[in-house]
Amino acid sequence: MQSETSKEDNQTSRNEFPFKIDANTGVITLTRKLDREQAGGSGYSFIVSVVDNGNPPLSDTVNLEFEILDVNDNKAQFDKLIYNVTINELSPIGTSVVTIHATDIDQGINSQLRFSLIDASLEFMNQGLNVNNLNNLSSIVMQNNYNFNFNNQHQHFTIDPASGVIRTNKLLDRETQPIYYLLVTATDKGKPPLSNTTLVIVNLEDANDCAPRFNTEKFVFYIAENSPINSIVGKIKAEDADEGVNAIITYEIVPGLDSNQFKLVERKQENACELLTNTELDFESNKKVFNLIIRASSLPLRNDVEVEIYVTDINDNIPRINDFTIVFNNYKNHFPLNVIGKAPGYDIDVNDNLKYCFVTGNRANLIILNETTGDIMLSPYLNTNVPTKAQFEIAVTDGLNEASAMLNLVVNLVTEKMLQNSITLRLSSINVNDFLSSIYNRFLDSISSIIQCNRDNVVIFNIQEDLDTSNLNVSLSIRLDNDIDMFYSPNIL
Repeated sequence: MQSETSKEDNQTSRNEFPFKIDANTGVITLTRKLDREQAGGSGYSFIVSVVDNGNPPLSDTVNLEFEILDVNDNKAQFDKLIYNVTINELSPIGTSVVTIHATDIDQGINSQLRFSLIDASLEFMNQGLNVNNLNNLSSIVMQNNYNFNFNNQHQHFTIDPASGVIRTNKLLDRETQPIYYLLVTATDKGKPPLSNTTLVIVNLEDANDCAPRFNTEKFVFYIAENSPINSIVGKIKAEDADEGVNAIITYEIVPGLDSNQFKLVERKQENACELLTNTELDFESNKKVFNLIIRASSLPLRNDVEVEIYVTDINDNIPRINDFTIVFNNYKNHFPLNVIGKAPGYDIDVNDNLKYCFVTGNRANLIILNETTGDIMLSPYLNTNVPTKAQFEIAVTDGLNEASAMLNLVVNLVTEKMLQNSITLRLSSINVNDFLSSIYNRFLDSISSIIQCNRDNVVIFNIQEDLDTSNLNVSLSIRLDNDIDMFYSPNIL
């Protein structure tokens, strides 16, 4: 008995036909593994014939159909290796992001897929994987080579297990995280189940949701007086966490008391501005500190910052010193060894360091002058029983400019006879400073006019304020003519 087979599957060549039959026993066996999906899912159909060895030989045929039962041997296949999508960062919760499409060429329950999602953003960033290198990402996705620890799942997105629709699950913020890397897995229901993974890159599109911010609560600047108009006071810059046109900042001075004294020039390439003077500034004026409010805007958002500007002093004024007189009443055993006063020099430039010196008159070193402080001491040479008069020229300089004045020194010898022939006048509503600065010379002129004596004969040896009243007690004696130790009696005075 002989048997023959023929193949009716027009999709497989004879050499690839997976069946063979034993010509003697009729046992049909496989020549290779079967693959339902390669066979088109329809199985195989062929004819088996049997022939005897008689003469004439007789034969018969039978049609055989083999149905290939599906097993779960195929993973799901996605229509894209990597999904790269963009959504607005202000998208509300539940916004559809993208729909994932996948198919499984298995059959029945083995082809039914369920989708799941893992947020792998942190892991991708920690390993330096990003959207700038899609080739590297593609290789990792193809190999399913994710050596990640997915304990930190942020759950900003969810996926519908059946439809594959990914939606937002939380409010998003591009400034906190601009890109998300989501691993989507499609798993079939076969036993054992098979799965495959694709990568979804979600880019957040910027929205203008961040106001400009300054890195300080107050800017403090210093500018020298007499700086020309349009001098740069300082640079002001705010930061905007948005990007593109949403990060462009404009600046303005909020109207206020000092706002007209300054102006702003924007530096668009730096997204900053410079504060310039709009008028000349003078330290010696009453206005030494200016206060502004600068506004940074990325409409409709804005922020304000306080700006404080200090005008600094420069040496633009000549020091000044007025003529002055030192009257020293030398009484026995009361000669002063310490500072008795100070040269009245001053400079309205507060930062100037003044220096003092004698120009003329002090060859005998009767007065000791501290060149840096202007403090004055009397030389021990003046501690005699001889009245003295002397005149000196004293100068003060700030290093660039100099001024001078005359110093008149009068040393009176106070004796017991002088004290016995003295009187005390009580002046109301006058203090010591006013008397010495503006009244002293007129007082001497008045007394000498009343007594009709030489002004130099009037000796004021004590001036003292009355602590209980606002009166000033002035004690004096008047010499007779030019006699050193002869005085008008108190009765006459």
